[in-house]
Amino acid sequence: MAFNTLEYLEKGNVDFVYNLTPYDYRNLIKYVRESDRRVNIVNGFLSKLRDAQPRFCFQIIYDMDEFVDDVKYILGKYYKLDSFSRELFESFLNNSSLGLVYLKEHFDEIVDKYINDLDFIYSLMFQKIDECLELLKQLSLHDNLHIRYLFMKYLILHHSDKINLFYDDITKYLTSETFQENEQLSFIKEYMDVNDVSELAYIYFDRDIDYFIWEKFKQFILNNYKYNRLAFHLLSPKTELVANFSYRYITNHKGIEEFSKDSDRLFLTSTNYRLKILNNYSSKVSKELLDRYEKRLSYFMRRGTINTDYWNLEHSGLVRILEEYVDKYLSLSKDTSYKYIECGSTASCYRIGDYIFKLVSKKWSYEDIICPDLYLILPNLEEVFIRNKDGIVTSGIEVQRYLSRDAKGVPSSVLSSYRDELDRLGYYTTDTLMDGPCGDNCRLLDSYLDSGNLNPPDWFKEYPLVLVDRDRVYKKTNKCPKQVRSETH
Repeated sequence: MAFNTLEYLEKGNVDFVYNLTPYDYRNLIKYVRESDRRVNIVNGFLSKLRDAQPRFCFQIIYDMDEFVDDVKYILGKYYKLDSFSRELFESFLNNSSLGLVYLKEHFDEIVDKYINDLDFIYSLMFQKIDECLELLKQLSLHDNLHIRYLFMKYLILHHSDKINLFYDDITKYLTSETFQENEQLSFIKEYMDVNDVSELAYIYFDRDIDYFIWEKFKQFILNNYKYNRLAFHLLSPKTELVANFSYRYITNHKGIEEFSKDSDRLFLTSTNYRLKILNNYSSKVSKELLDRYEKRLSYFMRRGTINTDYWNLEHSGLVRILEEYVDKYLSLSKDTSYKYIECGSTASCYRIGDYIFKLVSKKWSYEDIICPDLYLILPNLEEVFIRNKDGIVTSGIEVQRYLSRDAKGVPSSVLSSYRDELDRLGYYTTDTLMDGPCGDNCRLLDSYLDSGNLNPPDWFKEYPLVLVDRDRVYKKTNKCPKQVRSETH
């Protein structure tokens, strides 16, 4: 700018502030805050801009004691928690004389907003532990067990010498019970998420804080959860700092030794690490358990190797659910044989007994409801999906009844009639029905009666064609469906 902006502000000339570019806006705030004359400059513009440009004013004066009443005014009238950037909020809490007051007054709201980024809150509170002790104790017994886990994790990692300040025995507080006076106990107590409690247990072990407490953690997990992630934590490689921000992976010898002491139980209850154990630590597990596990694996082998989709389910923790489904539907099957069917663009398919198991790596659609339930579409008997933060499916399982009749040779008029009927029902599909780049998406029911529609069109009675790929079917009113882009779709 051609003029001296700081002099203008000090003299009360503020009109130019309304026309600043974002870049100049940020720099002007920086220059004012860094100026030796910042108090005089603020006195020159504050009365004119406090209500007209409250954000501009606040970002300059939030930690200046000379203007604490103005900061209170702006906070009360114009600034909500969502008004803060993450960086500004941390600076405000740490550097403003009002930071601790604001923290106490908005504590629950702050914890909810920053639930995935609470370390900077914890850091401040432990720096000022005398003033924040009651709030810290609230966190230590928080009703939300995930928030309680986050506090416990920070405590173990950064202030293990203060564990006894909050817990007489930390393993007592892994459920909704708090053992406080006048506590209202629910009929069924809630348990901390198994992933959270597994990580807490391992961190406690890895930090060499108290081996006896680690053992109590482990027994609590083994006694109260069907499956856990202890083997994953004990056997996963550790990271070691090499230089600056460079790390390397090293073998976790200490964890391997601990796993070996109770390997059968840890293998048997592992949520997501049995394939790794089979491949790398099989000598530490009894042959009987390994043989039983390899029998389960055989359902999903292809040419002697495990499909990558199975590894994906193992990593996501869904394999245990898959095994329960296999046991359930094999017990319902007349034919108990099994075989690999095919691998498509989004899933690998296996016939196990009288049913099809699809190990899903993704879905093209990421609508809230992936697929409608219509008589034209084969229903899923079981369905479980894991989605990322954007709602896109990254892993899953589908179970359907096996249809022995393919739809090859079905007249093209039937395919047209299928799309017309789908349209009449209020839907359309963006996929091919037959002879697509990834194969056929339709098969034939043994009888149209199996569709549940006792009075379908005549063409369907003769050719009971159903879509078996439950994806990419949308309401006609949905002109811009949530669909992953692909070169072939």
